[in-house]
Amino acid sequence: YKILERELTDMLLFGIKTVDFKTGSIYLEKQYENIKGNMVLPLKMTALNIYDSSSCNKVIKRQFLIENDLFFEEGIVAEDVDWNFRVLSAFNSEAAIYRKDVYVYNINRDGTVSSKIEEKHIQSLNHIISKNYRMLKNISENRQTCINYLSYQYLSYLGHIGMV
Repeated sequence: YKILERELTDMLLFGIKTVDFKTGSIYLEKQYENIKGNMVLPLKMTALNIYDSSSCNKVIKRQFLIENDLFFEEGIVAEDVDWNFRVLSAFNSEAAIYRKDVYVYNINRDGTVSSKIEEKHIQSLNHIISKNYRMLKNISENRQTCINYLSYQYLSYLGHIGMV
């Protein structure tokens, strides 16, 4: 929280490490090595495809979340994808970066929603992408940031279709 106050921003992004629960292999580390300094515009992050659609690598001020009605939609899978689109559409300043891994995201754990792709995942992603695409017409200030993010999510969605 002190970083948010010091940098005068509503969002702090920090490192995330993705680890295979069964093998211990590290698949992904978000260190923001291509970003100079401690502040970054979301447009740059989406252009470089380094804006993570997970919510677990962000600290966002409560007031910003409430003022922008940024709550998770219930009943869908991959709700982080939808929530992050709405965060990006409302966020008009630079985010602070803390370069160390703060969160370890375990994948391939039996019984978790993210352990396998099922039809509900595809249906939810289709719903999220369609809804967010319709929202683009009402976004002006952060439009390119949102287009970059949504384009990446759409390509990810297409890749998941063959996995069901």
